[in-house]
Amino acid sequence: MKLSYKSVLDRHVRGETNKKVAESLQTTRKTVKRIIEKAEKLRLLPDAYLNYEEDDLKAKMNPRSKSKKNFHPADWAKVHQELTRWGSKCSDSNHTTMALLYDEYTVEAERAGKEAMSKTLFYDNYKIWVKEKQLVSHIKRQPGRRMELDFAGDTVFYINPETEEKVQCVVFVATLTYSNATFVKVLRSQGMELFLQAIIDACDYFGAVAPIWVPDCTKSGVIKGSRTDWAILNSSMEELARSYGAEVSACSPYSPKEKPRVEGNVNAAYTRIYAPLRNCTFYSLEDMNAAFRDACDRFNSEPMKERGNACRLFLLENVEKEKMLPLPSVKFEVRRTATANVGKDGFVRSSLDHYYYSVPHEYIGNRVILKSGSSDIIITTVDGRMIAKHPLGTSPYDRHVLDPMHLQSYLRQYTEESPQYFIDAAERCGEGTRKVIELILGGTKYPETVYKMCRSVVFGLGKHYGRANLEKACNIALSIYGSTSEARIGYAKLKPLLEEMRKKDGEERRLSAFTTGSEDSKQKDRPDSKWDL
Repeated sequence: MKLSYKSVLDRHVRGETNKKVAESLQTTRKTVKRIIEKAEKLRLLPDAYLNYEEDDLKAKMNPRSKSKKNFHPADWAKVHQELTRWGSKCSDSNHTTMALLYDEYTVEAERAGKEAMSKTLFYDNYKIWVKEKQLVSHIKRQPGRRMELDFAGDTVFYINPETEEKVQCVVFVATLTYSNATFVKVLRSQGMELFLQAIIDACDYFGAVAPIWVPDCTKSGVIKGSRTDWAILNSSMEELARSYGAEVSACSPYSPKEKPRVEGNVNAAYTRIYAPLRNCTFYSLEDMNAAFRDACDRFNSEPMKERGNACRLFLLENVEKEKMLPLPSVKFEVRRTATANVGKDGFVRSSLDHYYYSVPHEYIGNRVILKSGSSDIIITTVDGRMIAKHPLGTSPYDRHVLDPMHLQSYLRQYTEESPQYFIDAAERCGEGTRKVIELILGGTKYPETVYKMCRSVVFGLGKHYGRANLEKACNIALSIYGSTSEARIGYAKLKPLLEEMRKKDGEERRLSAFTTGSEDSKQKDRPDSKWDL
C-alpha cells in the first residue's frame, strides 16, 4: 500500500504526534518527519496542500520525479500470462522467458516511438507488480523426483497417565510433489535422531525413495542455510541421504515457497487430520501415531477433482513409484552423535552413555565425533574418517572399553601379558629358553608375581645378548642347576653365564686375529654377528 502524503499532513494538522501518525499509516516516524519538513519548507501548511491532488502533491514535494523518463509502458498482466500459460498453440510446453518478453517489449517501444526501459528496470518493475498482486506461478512437477519435508506449526499433545500432564509433540509432514502423497508422524521433539528416523519411515511408507529431499533450514538436518550457495548439512543427514542414494536441497532461510506442496499439505493436515481427531484423548505417543496414520491413509485415498478424481495413493502406485529409487537392502541405523576430545590416556568419554572408549594413540588431544547405535559405537574424526569401533559398554563396574591395538607397543605388552604369552615368546628363542620360563612360572601359585622376571629374561637378555646366545645360556644353566623349580634359574644366574660367554668369545677372536696375520687383524674391531644387537 502506497503512502498518502495528504493523509500524513491531515493528521499532522489535527495535532497527532509523528509516532501516532506513523502507527496509523503503517510507516516510520522518520518518513512522517521528512514529509512534514518538506511541506513546511514549501509553505504548504497549514492548508495550502489541500489545493493539490495526491499525485501533484508528491510531484511538487519530490521535484526530481519530474525528470524521470517517460518510458513506454509495459502490460504486466500480459507478461505474467505469457510466463505462466500452459503450453502454446504449437506445443504442450511453455518455453517463454523474461529475456524473450523484454525483446518483444523493446520492439513495441520502438514502434510507438518511445524509449524502452532497461532490462534491469523491466525485471524489477515486473517483480513489484507481482508482489502487489500477490501472484504465483504454476510449476509442473516431474513424477518421482522430489520429496518435501516440514514440521507443522501447530503442536499436538497426549496425556501422561501417571502425572496427568500434557506432553507436547510436533508433527512431521513429508509430501511427494507430483502425486501429492503425504506422510504424517507425531514426534516427541524436532531432535536430529527423531527427524532422520521420520524420513526413513516416510520412505518406507511410500515404498520407494525420491532422489531429491527438500527440507527447510531446520537444525535437525541443516547446520547453516544459504540463499546463494549450498547449505551445510550435518554428517548424519549426509550419511542418510548417501545410503538412500538421494541428495538434499535445503530451502533458503525464510523461503517456504520453495516447498509449496508440503506447506499446502500442512494446512490440509489441520483440517483433514487434526480436526477429525479433535474429540480424541490420547495417553501415549504410539496411540496418537496410530490414529494419525489412519487419518493420513484416508486423506491419501480421497479423490482430487483437479487430477481427474484420482487419489494420491493411485498416482503414487501407478505413476510415481516406478520412477523413484528402490529402498536400500540394508536399513539405515540412526545413531545418536556427540563430540569430545581424546584424553592423554587415549580414551574418549561418551556423553551418550558415560563410558570411556579407546582410540589409536595418534589421535590423543584431537577432537572426535561419537556415533552411538543400538549395539555399537563408531568414533570418527571431524572430517568423517572412522578411527575406532567398539561394542557398547555394559559393565557397571568397569567403564573403560579398550582395544589393545590402540595402545603404543610398549604399553600393549602389559595388556597382553599371560603365562602363555611368555611361553610363546621364549619358544621363539629355543627349547631351552622355553623350559626356563616354564620353571619360573611353575615355581609360584600367582604367575603375575614373576612376569617382571620373565620379561627381563625373554626381552631384556634376549635383546641385549641375542636369542641364540640366550638359548645357549639357558641350556648351560639347566645342565648345571637342574631342571626343577627349586633350581630357581632366573635373570641373576643367566646374565653371568652370558657375560662369561661374551668374554670367552672376545678372547677367541683376539687369539684368532693374532695367529692369522695382518689381514685378519683388520677385522678385529668388526662386531661378531653372534653378539651383534
